Amino acid sequence: MWTTPSDLANYILAIQRARKGNTKGVLKPDIINQMLTVHHDSWGLGPELEQHDKGLVFAHGGKNAGFTNDFLAYADSAYGIVIMSNGDNAGPLIEELKIAISAHYGWDLAVPLLLKSAELAAKLRSSILATYSFDRDPEYTVSIAMNEGKIEVHDHGRDQKLQFIATGEDTITNLSSGSKVTFNTDSEGELVGLTWAGSYTFTKAED
Repeated sequence: MWTTPSDLANYILAIQRARKGNTKGVLKPDIINQMLTVHHDSWGLGPELEQHDKGLVFAHGGKNAGFTNDFLAYADSAYGIVIMSNGDNAGPLIEELKIAISAHYGWDLAVPLLLKSAELAAKLRSSILATYSFDRDPEYTVSIAMNEGKIEVHDHGRDQKLQFIATGEDTITNLSSGSKVTFNTDSEGELVGLTWAGSYTFTKAED
């Protein structure tokens, strides 16, 4: 069974209707209100949640070999975006489409990132080029390399290559999503790992 963009759009509409108190259908207001309440970091029961100027936004992405997908929508109005692709590296294109659609309709579901570049600390510039394992699951790894002068992070778990720029002495920022990676050092200033999005800690592999 394959999920289609129309299926996801109907799912979003069902959530929005239940949010307004509609009791018809499988999704009831009580469970939807629980879904759309932050329980851990920025996550509700299922979707990721963000408070924008024009209202609460719920979102979720999907990634399988050969496919990259995303949806985001307002919780309290009948507007949203669903984008599904048959490409492993469609993430940057999806981000551009979300920004363009939001701008066209006057929404703030997705807005352009305004980033100011900076220089990484001299001691980190070469030492960050390494492989890192996720503390909660050491088999999940990411690696960092330079590609045509840009910092490229390869998320091996999702088979994604992501472009970053330095935005601080110990921080790089994803050019598509704005997600930040902060590098962690020991008492002697040696790189020991990184923290992704303020929540996910990775340990640098031994040289």
